[in-house]
Amino acid sequence: MNRSAHLDEQLLIDYLTGQLSEEQVQQLRARLEKDETLRRRLDDVQATFQALDLHPEPEPPEDLAERTLAKIAAVERTNALLAMQQTGARRGTFSLKELTAVAAMLLVMAGILAPALHKARQRGDEGLCAMQMGQIGNALQTFAINHEGHLPSTGVPLEHWLTRDDAPPASNSRALFRLLQKRYLPSPVVFQCPSVGGASFAFSSDMEDFPQSSHISYSYQYSLDDEGISTNDPAVADNIADLAILADQTPLFVNGVFRADCLDAPHSENHSDGQNVLYLDGHVLWVTRSTVGVGGDHIFLVGDVQEYRGNECPASPTDSFLLPAHGGE
Repeated sequence: MNRSAHLDEQLLIDYLTGQLSEEQVQQLRARLEKDETLRRRLDDVQATFQALDLHPEPEPPEDLAERTLAKIAAVERTNALLAMQQTGARRGTFSLKELTAVAAMLLVMAGILAPALHKARQRGDEGLCAMQMGQIGNALQTFAINHEGHLPSTGVPLEHWLTRDDAPPASNSRALFRLLQKRYLPSPVVFQCPSVGGASFAFSSDMEDFPQSSHISYSYQYSLDDEGISTNDPAVADNIADLAILADQTPLFVNGVFRADCLDAPHSENHSDGQNVLYLDGHVLWVTRSTVGVGGDHIFLVGDVQEYRGNECPASPTDSFLLPAHGGE
């Protein structure tokens, strides 16, 4: 491995273990979007982490170290009995006392390392999620170039996007699905946040939407209209870097139901401590709150509306209103 490749590998390891500064993270993500070789190397490093069993684990109990020390103290109280063990054991074997000490040491190390490894895995998922959003952003920009500045829409206006007694909810994700139909993206896997996961599906050209809500874990700007957001709109063009158009799944609308109890939720439930947000100019930002749209706009709400019937739409061209990816099964 040459020096440049070695430095890149170390950079990717630092990225997945959360050792980079925010500026370094943004620079690396920009490289990953353009450099296929570097993306493959990231996949290799990620696979190595997974081979080392660094998948998400529950956080160890807070009293693990205390319990471990108590266990060690209990072992010390048995030393009088252990001293009776024959000291002249055959070469290559270990005494019970030695094995007990090693086991105690491993328990202490587990209590120290497990949280760090779990955090590293979370950081890795956050980075992969941001990279996938960047791919979606590139596809959306290319789509807009080919459609006179318009982003994908469902092509059917004024649909009801919450469940009603007489009709199922409309699916906003049909707009995003056009990126697969028109071959702007090669695989549906890119629409699944790594922290959420789930089974994918076999794409066929006769499909009009994602088969199930589990097949897409991102929320997209309201697109239940004839034409999507237009980059030629002066108001949009003036706020292109601040207009959020995609993010981790909204916590407010799930399976066609409005969750009023989640109005104060600071961010999506995809990740434990924040969310990735894609902006119209193509950049992705990791944030810990939802008021990150134009002028501090709440990206999951229509303006300041607190109650929803399912026929609300953005209050203005720059009002981010990210709806569930799939309204229902």
